[in-house]
Amino acid sequence: MSGKGDRVPYNPFASFVITASAGSGKTWQLTERYLRLAAAVADLKLSRILTVTFTRKAAAEMRQRIIEAAARLVSSPAAGEEMGRVLKGWSPGGPVFPLEAANAILRNSQSMRVVTMDSFFGWLAARFSV
Repeated sequence: MSGKGDRVPYNPFASFVITASAGSGKTWQLTERYLRLAAAVADLKLSRILTVTFTRKAAAEMRQRIIEAAARLVSSPAAGEEMGRVLKGWSPGGPVFPLEAANAILRNSQSMRVVTMDSFFGWLAARFSV
């Protein structure tokens, strides 16, 4: 990426697509984005964030990485403060909740929606079948 759009992945309210080869940091980027979104919205229900990937293995890895990143935030006040500073740029004047979000993830990880494309489309078909 280059130019003004470089920071779009850090903005939890902007949509974007990651296309990159294996080992380039896609999971890290999406984990950070999940945490930023959870921290930027007060009282956010984790079930409202949909994370979709291709395989069950990738979904399990993503879920585990989100939980591990949340645990790091809770154990490192400096990391939570840094995330708060970054998020204030995306929601000027609005509060941010990095430690609250991290604690919510650790307490309610079972409500996180980290799924495969197949299971998501199966859910859609069942939900809206005629």
